[in-house]
Amino acid sequence: MGLLQVAVNPMSRLFDLLAKDGYLPILRTPSVIELMVQGGTYVIISDDTDQGYYQLSYPSFWIESDEHKLADIYDACNDANLNAKLAKCYEMNRTAHCSVQVINSTPDEFHSNFARHVSAIQYATSCFVKKIRASAT
Repeated sequence: MGLLQVAVNPMSRLFDLLAKDGYLPILRTPSVIELMVQGGTYVIISDDTDQGYYQLSYPSFWIESDEHKLADIYDACNDANLNAKLAKCYEMNRTAHCSVQVINSTPDEFHSNFARHVSAIQYATSCFVKKIRASAT
């Protein structure tokens, strides 16, 4: 007699792994997890049409109300992207976001690199902020 195998949503598995680590993840949709990491709200997105694709985002980490400073945001994103290996900063609607996009064979593999992904985002955003503050002086 064969074993009954139940298909597990990869994001449900990732949710469980993050919860075991002490995070308080929220499953927003079957393909979106939101969680707090060191005071910041991060979002993990998977793509149902691209198995193994994961994006860890730190959305809206910098919001600029002055449209005249838009060039500074672009400059800071470029500087961060030159210095960071894995994470990339980008601008959308005068708001800076940072993300890591990876292909992992399993949710466990993504989870095993989660701290590294967070660290890459933190490094990129610190480069961004340093450049923005330097341009203000």
